[in-house]
Amino acid sequence: MEDNAGAFVQPDTLARGLAAGRKVAEHLERDDAYGYFEALGDLLVTGPTNTNVNDFRALLIL
Repeated sequence: MEDNAGAFVQPDTLARGLAAGRKVAEHLERDDAYGYFEALGDLLVTGPTNTNVNDFRALLIL
């Protein structure tokens, strides 16, 4: 079991991965999204409940 609830993907994710020496195709072949996003610092790690339920908060200011 992993400690993340997902990962952040941004427009520059693939470019940053290549700059870090990570090849996305190799990670996909190994089913290793965790290793790819961990190397980039883009994992979404859950909060104090240790689940991905109700740890996310969003605020919309108009």
